[in-house]
Amino acid sequence: MDGYASHPGGCGTVHANTAADVPARLEALGALAGLDRQSLHSQLRAGLDAVVHLGRDRADGRRRVTGLHLLVAAPDGLTTTTAAVHFDRDGRSRPGPGWARLREVCAERGVELPPHPEASAEPDPGPSGAPSDETPVEVS
Repeated sequence: MDGYASHPGGCGTVHANTAADVPARLEALGALAGLDRQSLHSQLRAGLDAVVHLGRDRADGRRRVTGLHLLVAAPDGLTTTTAAVHFDRDGRSRPGPGWARLREVCAERGVELPPHPEASAEPDPGPSGAPSDETPVEVS
């Protein structure tokens, strides 16, 4: 036990169309369990740091990691996500608006991420906060 609620490094899955949709999807599931909206969002931020988005490439049908989003508190107390890194089909990564925070979170846990060579360039986010070229990936 290391102080992280007695269960460091957990993992789970949830079906959502985008990483940005995960808080809303968990809100719906929490409501089915009788958890009120504010409590769910509080628990969500307390229990999760990031969402790893996995998609299926329409071109070849293979699944791949398309991005990593961090969970952040919105001014209204709800939870949103911010894109930290997007992975292109060729495996290259592009930093998102949450890149600096991702480095901080990793450093807090003893993992040093090197500076991203493109970290000063802001990608053009699509409607979900993910880069707009993510649309060819189908999620199942």
